[in-house]
Amino acid sequence: MPVSAEGMVCSIVLLFMMLVMVFLSILIFNWKMTKFMGFSMFVFYFLFVVITLGFEYDFWACPI
Repeated sequence: MPVSAEGMVCSIVLLFMMLVMVFLSILIFNWKMTKFMGFSMFVFYFLFVVITLGFEYDFWACPI
């Protein structure tokens, strides 16, 4: 099986941005787990998966 690493840079940048967003959301909610914070974590993960699959299946190109 051939393995390509074309979108790896974009995936790493995206992971770092998601980490920053999660940390900021934890700070915004004062370190308390609420339903809205849990929902926002779910949305962050869903967006990460959608964007990463878009890079993998060439729905859009990596701008980096």
